[in-house]
Amino acid sequence: MNRLFPQIGKFTYCMTDKIIPLLALILFVGCQSAGSQKATSTTERLPIDEKIFVELGGEEQYVEITGASPEFPVLLFLHGGPGWPQTPHIRYFNADLVKELIVVSWDQSGCGQSYLKNPNPKELSVESLVRDAHELTQYLKKKV
Repeated sequence: MNRLFPQIGKFTYCMTDKIIPLLALILFVGCQSAGSQKATSTTERLPIDEKIFVELGGEEQYVEITGASPEFPVLLFLHGGPGWPQTPHIRYFNADLVKELIVVSWDQSGCGQSYLKNPNPKELSVESLVRDAHELTQYLKKKV
């Protein structure tokens, strides 16, 4: 049982099969419409390499955006949840992805760099993570 977040325990495992498809659908729809609205350019596009904090759910959360071209489709990686960031692993093990995708790694509330910025998140629930993911997809549609 998780001693830091005991309320997450069994509930998280039960809800995973319902939340993952919902998040995947939100991300798919959000990223598809963003890609269709981009204007093409004949000028050379510079690579994207940003490490920023974005306000999601009223709190600043850490996001890395990396890719060889802003014309590539966006891949938002969702890690396993509070307390276990995957950003360093994505950088190391999936470096080749940025050659064909814009890889977005997000340290969710209560995790990684987001935890260091705000160690006591206001709300930490499956619902808040879904809302934050939706806010991030909206942010990415405007930015990337």
